[in-house]
Amino acid sequence: LVCVSYQHLPMLEKLDRINAISVANEQILKKVFPEFSDRISYIPNVINAELIREKSNEAIETFPKSRFDILTVCRLDNRHKAVDRAVRVAKRLNDDGLEFCWYVAGEGESRADILQLCSDLKVSNFILLGNQKNPYPLMKNADLFVLQSNYEGKPIAVDEAIIVGTPVVITDFASAHEQITNGVEGYIVPMEEEAIYRQIRDLIVHPDRLAA
Repeated sequence: LVCVSYQHLPMLEKLDRINAISVANEQILKKVFPEFSDRISYIPNVINAELIREKSNEAIETFPKSRFDILTVCRLDNRHKAVDRAVRVAKRLNDDGLEFCWYVAGEGESRADILQLCSDLKVSNFILLGNQKNPYPLMKNADLFVLQSNYEGKPIAVDEAIIVGTPVVITDFASAHEQITNGVEGYIVPMEEEAIYRQIRDLIVHPDRLAA
């Protein structure tokens, strides 16, 4: 289970094992449900790194190379994934006169709201690609992978970006420090528009600071 609350208590009582996908999730579950501590354990996501690298070499046509390309892979959900915040960051980067494109692979209930916000803010270089059968070539060809979520368990997309050699900027969700070392594979920033904007701006202006 990735996300549980007290409404799941009857179900939890019937389980022999409760597996958490991160150490942070395990600790939270044990704190919230101490009566089930002996059933809760951490089992990481299984990732086939070799297959991901192989698929990342496939040709792509929907990702023309610009001066600086940012990629986000997530559900289009403003409440949890904060894609609207990314649009506002893109607006500020445009106002600074920086040249970049920000692509988002994924679908979700906030698509219409995101497109409307892009229109309202006149942000034409924030591009929704929809669901992608193979997102790995996009990851490999991007200059930066960004995940600006408000909530996360332990997002596999971050691990996948690192596997194909793309530096990441992620917000400081519970498992962030389990996935990257700040300043090595990428950067961990507070869940604030200003912090995300400043970090991305710094990397566009100073690409030599890109890690990975």
